[in-house]
Amino acid sequence: MEALLAALTRDQDPAPVCNVTVPLLYYTLARYVVARARRARPAAPDAGDSRHDFVVVGGGTAGCALARRLAEQPRWTVLLLEAGGEEPEVAAVPAFHPALLGSELDWSHRAATEAPAREQVWPAGRLLGGTSAIGRMLYLRGNSRDYDDWRNAGNVGWGYGDVLDLFKKSESVSDYLAQVSGFHGTDGPLPVQKFPYEDANVKTLEAAFTAAGLQYVDVNGETQEGMMRVHGTQRNGRRTSVCRAFLQKDRPNLTVKLRSRVTKVLFNTEARQAIGVEYISGVNIGRPVRAYANKEVILTAGVVGSAQLLMLSGVGPNETLSKFGIPLLQDLKVGQSVYDAPEIPLIKLNLTRPAAQVPDQLQGYFLDLIKYVKGTGPLTTPGPSQLVAFVRSSLAKATDDVPDIMLSLSTELAAKDAVTVSTDDPNCPAGNNSAAHIPCYYDRLVVSPVVLRPRSKAEVSLQSADPLAPPAIRASYLGHARDVAAAVEGARFALRLAGSRELAAAGLAPLPLHVGRCRDWPRDSEPWWRCAVRAVAQGGRWGAVGGCRMGPASDRGAVVDPRLRVRGVKGLRVADASVVPSPVGAGALATVVMIAEKCALLVRDEWCEEDVC
Repeated sequence: MEALLAALTRDQDPAPVCNVTVPLLYYTLARYVVARARRARPAAPDAGDSRHDFVVVGGGTAGCALARRLAEQPRWTVLLLEAGGEEPEVAAVPAFHPALLGSELDWSHRAATEAPAREQVWPAGRLLGGTSAIGRMLYLRGNSRDYDDWRNAGNVGWGYGDVLDLFKKSESVSDYLAQVSGFHGTDGPLPVQKFPYEDANVKTLEAAFTAAGLQYVDVNGETQEGMMRVHGTQRNGRRTSVCRAFLQKDRPNLTVKLRSRVTKVLFNTEARQAIGVEYISGVNIGRPVRAYANKEVILTAGVVGSAQLLMLSGVGPNETLSKFGIPLLQDLKVGQSVYDAPEIPLIKLNLTRPAAQVPDQLQGYFLDLIKYVKGTGPLTTPGPSQLVAFVRSSLAKATDDVPDIMLSLSTELAAKDAVTVSTDDPNCPAGNNSAAHIPCYYDRLVVSPVVLRPRSKAEVSLQSADPLAPPAIRASYLGHARDVAAAVEGARFALRLAGSRELAAAGLAPLPLHVGRCRDWPRDSEPWWRCAVRAVAQGGRWGAVGGCRMGPASDRGAVVDPRLRVRGVKGLRVADASVVPSPVGAGALATVVMIAEKCALLVRDEWCEEDVC
């Protein structure tokens, strides 16, 4: 320890790092730990307009995976454009992820809601790696029936039997039981591993779930109903974003341009074909640059970004485009049928010692950082959220349906410590200082049901023809009776869990339920529960999907066909969460990587015969 503290007092060369502090001395130690030397990505020269075989717009979860797969064909040249910068080193620490949300590494899209009227925030990574670089890393695929529903809706080639191999292709699963199950891959670039640490409360919660009748299962395997300490996209306690997994190796035929914001897709209007994109580069502020595509432009800018860019380029609802004076190229229902699973953080528990996970002294924080260096300890996890459970509501059971409720765990710290992000990395712009809670240190636990496959929809639209203006997002949470019923059942399940003997024996006690706007209803009445879940419902926690929906020719609401080609134009595809035709029962991370893998195969099928791949 003395040698380590001595090293902290020496002058250090500046290193790219966003620092998380609890408090100042912990800040210093955190900087020492996370500021490891790393290979800097060489800056792509910006010599003006350029030409490539493929132009991929958006270097997030889908874009990094897709660009890598396309660049595996040495004959093809690929350009990947990303509006943000590199992933900072501090993002590798799983427990620090809340400090990145709401920062300038996050688009922080604002969604307006009604009943109640308020603003919800939809996180979206604004950096290479996208949301895979700032989120909780939980690797959840959803239910096999979700993908069979896609196939049954006319999306040929998207059934579970078709996409399972694509999930496996990207994965590198390390635990033995998963390897031998037949549902996981071992040779892919993306490490999918159990987090190396669980605190005592995770084990207590497992016991409580077991007492409630849930079995321990692989929720990404044969059976989703049950509980699991889920896999995360990490290796040995350090986050591995899709960027780190897929773009570690430099490829001479792949050009990555950072801080390059695409403002529109360029078309040959007579041929109705995409020929490239126009973007604003951080190197040449104020001077639009063009990148031309010999073969295709592929949008991977996410649910909000891809929809906004299509509309700005003349592809979208005629009514919206005419309102802002944008010439119409193709009238499609872009930005509609967006789904975002609401989380209901209503049931909270207070933790007394020894259940409370807060170090008694500053030395405890130091020891945890030393453990992190060794690949263990609480900083190697996103906290108790690594444990999830999937259950069925009474309606799902009556119809022999799949689990429609997920139980998610999060934490709070009632005794607030000073936890901030302090920035000295050009990848985290100056002034990016925000309070954040480190989820592995907590004295309160929140058990939140998540309504899977919601019926309520959101919409992404424009509020200006200015490509730099934020989009208009209107969201509805629990606007459908079935969503409300599932939320209430999930909240009641969480309350029973909170009052279980297993949790009480470990020092976890439920806090009183106070929802001010529902005080006119008798407590525990059905109207009170319906009011309460609506009052606290939160969006943006598990990743929205849809807006550029995939569908067959008979689907008038579809934006892309089952080969991900935008309808009515040539040379343009979309390959991200926006193409999801109906929501999956989980977060979006694993599904988006699979979509990128699928798109790469579709592109090869179309062009390889011509190019002799």
